[in-house]
Amino acid sequence: MKAVNNLKIILPLTKAFFSLLLTFITILFFTKITMNLKPIYYYDALNLNIIEEYNLHIEKYTPDTEYLNSISLKTNYNYIINYIQNPRKEVFKLPTIPFSLNGKRHFEDVKNTITYSEYIFISSIILFILVSLISKKNYVLFCLKSSGKQLIIISIFSLFISFFGFSELFDSFHKIIFKNDYWIFDPQYDPVILILPENYFMHCAAVILFFSLLAGILFYIKGK
Repeated sequence: MKAVNNLKIILPLTKAFFSLLLTFITILFFTKITMNLKPIYYYDALNLNIIEEYNLHIEKYTPDTEYLNSISLKTNYNYIINYIQNPRKEVFKLPTIPFSLNGKRHFEDVKNTITYSEYIFISSIILFILVSLISKKNYVLFCLKSSGKQLIIISIFSLFISFFGFSELFDSFHKIIFKNDYWIFDPQYDPVILILPENYFMHCAAVILFFSLLAGILFYIKGK
C-alpha cells in the first residue's frame, strides 16, 4: 500500500519535472531559431532608420568615428550574432564600431550566457532520451499536454506584459540574468547600442513567443 502511495506521488512529480523541461527546451529552441532570423533585423534596420540615427549621433558627438552604410551595418551585426553564438573563446572586436571596456564585457557575458544555455539545451535532450530508453516510456508524449498548457500560459502572459510594458520587462530580464550593469550602454562610448534598438528585441521576443504559443497549442492537441 505504501509503495502504491509513493508511486502516486512520484508520477505527478516526474511528469511536472519533464513537462517543465520540455517547455524550457521548446523556448530555447525558438530563441536560437529567432536569433538567426536575420531578415527580422534587416527589416528593422530599414523601418527604424537605424543607419540614419547612428550617423546623426556620430556626427553630433564623435565626428571622427566611421559612418555606417548598409554593408558595414550588416558586417557589424553579423559579427555580433556570430560572436555570441560561438562557444570558442575569442577577443571581442567590432569591425567598424567603437566600444568601451564595459561594452566588451557585456558582450562577453551574453556569449557566456548563450553558451551555458546551449549546454543546458543539449543536456536536457540527452536526459529525455536516456530516461525514455531506461523506462521504456516516451516521456515526450507523456509530457506533451502539460507542457502545452505551460507554453500557452507563458506565451500569452508574456505577450500581454510585453505589449503594455516591454521596456520594464526587458530591464528586469537583464537585472536577473546579469550580475552587473554593463548592459546599460552610453551611446557616446558604446554607439553599438544604436544599431541594436529595443524595438528589435521586442520583435524578436514576439516571434519567440508566437512560435512557442503555436507549439503549445500543438502539444496540447497531440498530448494525452
